[in-house]
Amino acid sequence: MICKIADFVVEFVNVSTALARRFEPYVCDEAPQASFSINSDDIEHIRTLSKNEMNPFLAEATAFLDKFIRWLPQNNAIYFHASLIEAENQGVAFTALSGTGKSTHTILWQQLLGDKMRIVNGDKPIIRIFEDGSIYAYGTPWNGKEGYGTNDKTPLKHICFIERAEHNSCEKTSTDQALKKIFNQILIPNDPISATYTLSVLDKVLKAVTVWNIKCNMDISAAETAYNAIFKGESNET
Repeated sequence: MICKIADFVVEFVNVSTALARRFEPYVCDEAPQASFSINSDDIEHIRTLSKNEMNPFLAEATAFLDKFIRWLPQNNAIYFHASLIEAENQGVAFTALSGTGKSTHTILWQQLLGDKMRIVNGDKPIIRIFEDGSIYAYGTPWNGKEGYGTNDKTPLKHICFIERAEHNSCEKTSTDQALKKIFNQILIPNDPISATYTLSVLDKVLKAVTVWNIKCNMDISAAETAYNAIFKGESNET
């Protein structure tokens, strides 16, 4: 099937019926720029790398994702393990180690802002840089077990690293500090050329956005503290 994902037109070969349903919002009839196929060895490789049990659907979806995201860097784009929202017409990506609570924090923002925000992707957006320097983050079919997200894009303005804490705070951080944390949230290919492209795209992204450290509990006040810091310039702790 042929899909338009992050404004790339790509073909996925021999997709299962279950995965095809997940891809349906992205289907198009344009000529593909690239084609990706997987086999049993690819799926077994993904299962071997995973620390958790994988059902057939997840293993297949991850195997296709692995092929796709290795192609992205040479086209000025990267995959990012994050929950992506749009608020105030700006893209905000929440990222954290698995189990920290990025999805929970996203829902807290939704409770706080209601229809003043939208979830663009719940788990694996794609970030793309264009020749004019603009940076957009896109929804993808890989949107987490909850299926949060849309086939849409938002201008990426903020990347937020989330940590659990008793008290809530939100502060800007440097590009150097961000680099130390972000490698767990992207794929760095083993191939030296692809790795160089990946790091180049990442460097441009981090220099163009505002990076934040959010320390938060699981109360709605955590979302309020972060929102006020990011969009109102209020520095406070709750």
